[in-house]
Parts: sequence; C-alpha cells; structure tokens
Amino acid sequence: MMRETVPAIHATISAMDFCPHVLVSDIFASKSWAIADELGIPKYAFVTCNAWFTALFTYSPVLDKQVVGQYIDHKEPLDIPGCKPVRPGDVVDAMLNRDDEIYSVYLDHAIDVTMADGMLINTWEDLEPQSLDALRTNEILRSVGKCKPVYTVGPVYKSYEPESVVLNGEVIEWLDKQPTRSVVYVSFGSEGTISTEQMKELASGLEMSEQRFVWVLRPPTGHGSDGSFFEDGQLDATCDYLPEGFLTRTKKVGLVVSSWAPQVKILNHVCGRAFDTLWMELDVRECYEWSANDCMAFVRGAKNECNFVSG
Repeated sequence: MMRETVPAIHATISAMDFCPHVLVSDIFASKSWAIADELGIPKYAFVTCNAWFTALFTYSPVLDKQVVGQYIDHKEPLDIPGCKPVRPGDVVDAMLNRDDEIYSVYLDHAIDVTMADGMLINTWEDLEPQSLDALRTNEILRSVGKCKPVYTVGPVYKSYEPESVVLNGEVIEWLDKQPTRSVVYVSFGSEGTISTEQMKELASGLEMSEQRFVWVLRPPTGHGSDGSFFEDGQLDATCDYLPEGFLTRTKKVGLVVSSWAPQVKILNHVCGRAFDTLWMELDVRECYEWSANDCMAFVRGAKNECNFVSG
C-alpha cells in the first residue's frame, strides 16, 4: 500500500514552493525515503510505539537468522541485546507466523529502518532508560542499527478530536440520564475487528444482561461504515450483522454509535461517574492517560501476564 502512495507523496512535495529540510516517516512507510534521497534531505523514522519495541523491531532481522522454526514454539525467552528478553508468546502479531506474508513485510521494514538517518521514538527518558540506553550504547544493537542517533519525542498523543454532533447531542444527553456507574462502554479500538458471528454473540450477551451500554460498533470486514449514529428501526431494517430487532429491543438501555466515537471526551465526561467497565484496545500510554478502570481487555485476548511496562 505504501509503495502505491509514494508517487502521490512525491507529487505533493514537488508542488511545494519550498524544499523540505527533512522527511519524517512512520517505520512502516519507509518506502517514502526514496523521495528524501532524491531531494538530498535527511530522513527520520518515527516510531509510534515504545523503545523496547524499537529494539525488538530493529533486531528482528538478526533473530530471523538465529532462530529456527516459529518464535512462538520456543520455550526460552528471545534475547534482545541490552534489553529485557521477550517471551515467545509476547512477540508482536507480525512475528507469530513466519510463513505468513505479513512477517516478510514486517521484516522488510525492519531492514529498511536501518537506512534512516535517525529515529524519533514516542517515549521519554525516565520511562524506558534500559531500552533507550541499549539502542544508544549497546554495540550489537548499534551495529544492527548502523549507529544512528535515537531521540525521544514522547509522549505523543492526540490532543484534539473534531467536535461530534453525536457527542454534543444524543450520546451526552443519554449518558446524563443514567445512574452512577451503571454503563458499560464497549469498543474494540481503532484496529480491532470481530466476525459477524462474534458480533451477534456479543449483541445477544448485552441484550440478555439487561445492562446499560454504549457500544462503538465497527461493521465486520466487507460492510460499509458510513454514518455516525444508529436509530432503532433504521439499523434493524438494514443491518445483517446484528440480531434482528436488536436496537428496538435495547433502545431503553443501550446506545450504539457507528464506527467512530470521540472516546477520550466521552470518558472524560463520565470518568468515575457513569462507566463501570471499559473494554477496549489500550496501550501503556493510554492506560494512565484515560484512567480506565476495573477491566483492561486487549482485542486479541487479554493476558494476566502482559508486559505493560518494560524498561
């Protein structure tokens, strides 16, 4: 996908009245660095994750040569020079199946990142001193990364979200009418997807629980996601991925928002008051920033032994 957008990016930059001084790209947009080389400007890799992931990502091409078979089948932790080892079951999703094309793409980007003139990481010094020190001083990691400088630029997070008619209207008005700590907020985050069968099962569970809820609903793959708010009847008549009549039967206790919701503002509005449980995709930075409580479930299965923070 990134390869296909490079010509458009190149055309946009070429149309500028001035030449950029530097090109900053996500680590998975490394194919755009050819533009920087053509323009003769520095190129920096921006890592939205933490320093520990950066070390794992950078070292992945070495692990690929050292480890035989699937990573997840190994019993011993995988060593990352100077950093906390990674348990085989905790490797990133792209590394779970080495026979999958996704792994090849992941590895290709990991090799590309060594071509950057430096890395900007979404973390800060006091949070990950061990991993940052390894990236900067460990001879093995430095040689793999070709001794490029590492800068911390975090925490970087979205401080602004566009105003929503839904937020200022139906959602907030509905929440204001609910008893304290009586609402379950259901969302699988920006990347989480579930099958039609799972979605119907979840809907049935919510209905049978008779629990008040706000559900940020993203249609299964293959369905359109236009619109921002579902009216009962409207969705019941057209939606084949929810139980028939679901919205009509739950309209007194539930609210379904389509595809996207300004979750930070919603949670800030009701923090400690209306919401009892938060079920959504969160990472380390979001955990403290949005003050989720009681339940922290990851999209692809919650684990009691997750490495939430590692130096």
